[in-house]
Formats: sequence, structure tokens, C-alpha cells
Amino acid sequence: MEFQFKKTSEENLKCQYEITIDKAIIQKKINSKIEELKPKINLKGFRKGNVPYDIIIEKYGQSILHEESQVIINDAISKLIKDESIKIAFRPSININQCKIDDDLIFIANLELFPNIPEINYDKIKLTYRNPDITESDINEHIDKLINSYSEYEKQEKSYKAKKYDAVNIDYKGYIDNEQFEGGSDNGFQLILGSKSFIDNFEDQLIGKKQDDEVTVKVKFPKNYQKIEFQGKSAKFIVKINHVLIPKKVELNDKFISEKFGLKNITELKENITKHLTESYKTTSNNLFKKELYDLFIKKYSFLLPESVVEEQFKMLFEDTKKQIESNPNLLKNEKELNKEKSKKREIATRIVTAGYIISNISSKLNIEIKQEDITQEFQKIMAQYPGQQQQLIEFYQKNPDAINNIKEVIAERKVIEDIIENSASSKKKTSLKDIDKLWQKANEE
Repeated sequence: MEFQFKKTSEENLKCQYEITIDKAIIQKKINSKIEELKPKINLKGFRKGNVPYDIIIEKYGQSILHEESQVIINDAISKLIKDESIKIAFRPSININQCKIDDDLIFIANLELFPNIPEINYDKIKLTYRNPDITESDINEHIDKLINSYSEYEKQEKSYKAKKYDAVNIDYKGYIDNEQFEGGSDNGFQLILGSKSFIDNFEDQLIGKKQDDEVTVKVKFPKNYQKIEFQGKSAKFIVKINHVLIPKKVELNDKFISEKFGLKNITELKENITKHLTESYKTTSNNLFKKELYDLFIKKYSFLLPESVVEEQFKMLFEDTKKQIESNPNLLKNEKELNKEKSKKREIATRIVTAGYIISNISSKLNIEIKQEDITQEFQKIMAQYPGQQQQLIEFYQKNPDAINNIKEVIAERKVIEDIIENSASSKKKTSLKDIDKLWQKANEE
């Protein structure tokens, strides 16, 4: 007997094995390690390399046993998984019952098993994919935004009423539950109306206002706002308009287009903008579909999840919350609020893990192949989000193989979702960009 496996319990996705490793294997490993170390051991009273075996055992035996037992345990676990055809979902936890130099090594291995993933019938997936309907008006509006970003702004007369894409110079103070909150105030801030720089419909409420007007702006923070204490909260801002400004008229000619955008003419600019809008809104539409698809998975497909996998995902999600609490100990008022936040993050973790298993299962059945060019394109997208930090990103991914695996998972997920969009019973509906924006905003608030 080298390894002896005895299943001691099994329930849901958890099983436990008592594993016994013959003492002869332990002794062989220890002897081999001692032979390796012996020439290097230098103890007082002995010539280097001539320390007797029993002295080495007495002085270093336990540390050698501990080191070698870890290797043997890993070998035993690998053999158990192979012999018993076990598919594990998470790294095993080990409890050592007996570990002595002259005896068998006995330990308990607690395993979490891979769940049984239900078959997903594409004919049952009846969702709607919003196909972006890009119009000439959308392109022209985007051109106007670009031009305004390069424009100088001129103050207007007191009677002038602000329009969309004008700028307003404002002083403002923000209140939640009639108490002024930190970070919600500023003086002399220049805000372009329609830039979506501020939350909710803050900017819309200043359209039509003029210099010296004082406006009470009422908004609601998104439920997924980065600061927990503001999530889903209603707020009001007392806004004083110091003056209104309009962008100076810019002549859109080939010279301007060449200087500012590196393109030849208006035709090329429009083609470039159309390509950008197509890619951007395709991503948004895919993400909208993905959210609805995940909602469907959670609603219709229920199966046991490995607790440790969910817990690991929860810890990752809760890490940002922990950092916020560390920097602001009064962030959550009491234990009840803390538990509520944990419950919310655990619910999200369950959703991510459930959908992740289903997507991975579909990906496997479709034999989705991730090519190097796919990884390169995805990596270029990531680098574009961090201008000036390309070298640091390259070094990070070189040192972290798991990060490359994450990129592969993102690509596989996208390919699966695109396959479902094309081949399921889902329909496609031409949708205006404004409606896609509204749907995306609503999805982020849920």
C-alpha cells in the first residue's frame, strides 16, 4: 500500500476522504532529502558533510518531514482525483491527523465538487437584442460635441437662457436628508450642459436658466454609485448660476479636421465617428443583452454552487467596501447596515458564479477557440483605457499568468453571448442610441 483512500462523508457538493500514506514512502522521501542536504550540513563537532544520520534527524527531522509531507500530500490528492474521477471546483482543504517520522501519514482531504450544469436550450432564450440604429442626426450631434470640446466659450448677457451644450459657471451645495455632505459643493465650476458629467438629470434642470438664477436641483444617486453611503440616495443641490457661456462658432473645414483629428475631410470624419459609435453601442447592446441573459439564467436555472467559489467571489467584491470602511469608519452606521451590504455583495457573487458556470459550459460545448490575435486585441483595448501606463500593464500581465486567463475568460464569454444572440430564439430590434442610453442607465440603477 502506498496510498489508501477512504471516503468518510459526502453531502451536496462536498465530500471528505481520509487518506493514508505508507510510512515507507515518507521514509524514502526523508532519506532522499537528507542525502541531498548532507554535504552542505556543517555542525560543530563534525566535519562538513559527515554529520551522522541520527543527528540530522534529531536536529532537522521535523522540518524535513513537514516540507516533504506537503509534496507527498499534493501527490496523493492528484492520485485521488485521477483514480476516483473527481472534478473539483476549489482547492482542497487539508487536516493532518498524524504526521510522524516513523509512522504512516494520515490526513483528511475536504473537497468541493464541480456542480452539474444544466443544459441550456437556445430555443428557450427569447430576449431582445437592441441593434444600434445610428442616424445622420447622431453623427452630426457627435461632431457638434467634438467641436465644442475644442471651442472657447464666451459669456452671455444676463437675459440669455442656457441651452444644451452651452456652459454654465456655477456655485453649488449638495444636501442629503437636509444635511450638507462632503464632496458635494464647489464654487466657480464650469459645467457643459449635456456632457453627462454630473449624475442623473442634474444638467437638464439647468437648461433654460440664466445668470443669477438660483435653482434647487433634485437628483438620485445610482444604486451602484462608487461611494456606498450615497448609493440610491435622493439629494438636492442649491445651484447659483454665475453666468452662462456659449461656444464660439468653429468653422468645420478640412484644415480644422486635419489639425484636430488627423483626418482628411468631413467624409472621413463621419466614417470615423460612425465606426466609433458602432463599436461603442454594440458593446453597450451586448452588455444589455448579457444582463437580461444573466437574469434569465438566475430565474430559470437553479443548481448547487460550491460554497468556497461563491465565498471567494464575495471577498473580491467586498474588498472595495472594506477599503472604504477603513478610510471612513462611519461609512455604515451599524452592524445591520454592514450585514445588508454584505448580503447585497453575496447576492451579486452568487449571480456571477452561476452565470459563469453556465457560460463556461456552453463555451466548452461550442469548442470556442481563443486565438492569440483575440488576446492581443483585448489587451489593446485595456491599454487604451490607461494612457501612459502601457509599460506597467505589460509588466503586470507578464508577471501574472492569472490575469491573462481572465482576459481569455472575458473573450470566451463575449463569444458565447454573441453566439446566443445569433442562434437563440431571441429577436433583434433596431433601437435608437438615445433609447439604448436610457436602457443602460436604468440597468445600472437596478
